Amino acid sequence: MSHYIDQYGLPEDWITLSLLLESSDSEKALQALNAMRGLYEGRSPVEKQGFKARVDILAMTAQNSDLRDAAEEILKTL
Repeated sequence: MSHYIDQYGLPEDWITLSLLLESSDSEKALQALNAMRGLYEGRSPVEKQGFKARVDILAMTAQNSDLRDAAEEILKTL
């Protein structure tokens, strides 16, 4: 997936971005997190709830401080 992203850029679909949140590459996960934040308002209530839960988990468990900080900041805006 990392090679694909390097060559073609971040995907734009919600499901693929959601999978990238679990990436071992913290930079890719951070990019996916920010991209999903931009798509958040257009999502269904269930998708919004799921995203918020995943961001909450990232804020509590991410080992990378940049990813953890970004998740904490995004939570404040949801």
